[in-house]
Amino acid sequence: MNIKNLIISSLIGGVVIAAIANIPPLNFINCLLCIGYWAGSILAVWLYKRFQGTLTLGQGVAIGAVAGVWSGLINFVIGLISAAGIATVFSAIDQVIPSETLNLDGDFIGRMAILINVFLVVFNIFLGTIGGLIGGAIFQTKPQASDDGELILEEMEEPPAEQIADQSTTDIEEQEPPPAEES
Repeated sequence: MNIKNLIISSLIGGVVIAAIANIPPLNFINCLLCIGYWAGSILAVWLYKRFQGTLTLGQGVAIGAVAGVWSGLINFVIGLISAAGIATVFSAIDQVIPSETLNLDGDFIGRMAILINVFLVVFNIFLGTIGGLIGGAIFQTKPQASDDGELILEEMEEPPAEQIADQSTTDIEEQEPPPAEES
């Protein structure tokens, strides 16, 4: 697995997931079966396949999980910023309804906000992994039948250095041995 391509594709997928989950007109899309999470992970898998050329189902799952990590971290930061806004709302409520009536402690609210955000990071990873599984199933490299009927996976082109090394060993093997010296 190419780490550079994994990071780039999963980061793009994670940003798409976070954008769909947090931008007000787009977050209504998530009301339909968390479609933003699936779409971002599937996009990440598709990008990886475009960058790399081949893809296995396991790689798709890993890419989706990493995209879920990225979106979880982005959503965690956004959630903490919103928690500060929620604390302001609770202080405004405290002016109308006495805090003794609601039994809400400021520390309790802060701890719950962090706990909920940590749960949501795990939720992002879970949904990203499922989206990666779906994307991996859709975009995985399909096996091809060889001439003798065996199934083989598509092979990527080798880097030029390896091609040169293979050609030099082939050239040496194809050369005839030097004639034996006659005495």
